[in-house]
Amino acid sequence: MEAVAEAVPMFRQPRVKRAQHTELMLGLLLGAMLAGLSLLIRRHHMVPRGGVTLLAQLTAGAFGTGWAYYASASSSLSCWASPRTPASAAFRS
Repeated sequence: MEAVAEAVPMFRQPRVKRAQHTELMLGLLLGAMLAGLSLLIRRHHMVPRGGVTLLAQLTAGAFGTGWAYYASASSSLSCWASPRTPASAAFRS
């Protein structure tokens, strides 16, 4: 969301309307992803287990626990560890 706000000067005219449309689409996409994850968790009757998140359980169910599982985990870790994201900055302070 912050990236869209900072990029408003780069949008074509009408900038504000296009930025609002982009924010709305991002919100809808995020909502669809959340609904999809919730549906998968409920459909597979997953419950929290000690030391394993529900997202890790879903990933292991989809890919197994081989190289694809670890590739997925490493891509998530690289996004979290990126120095330019607000999320990683919150964990560094």
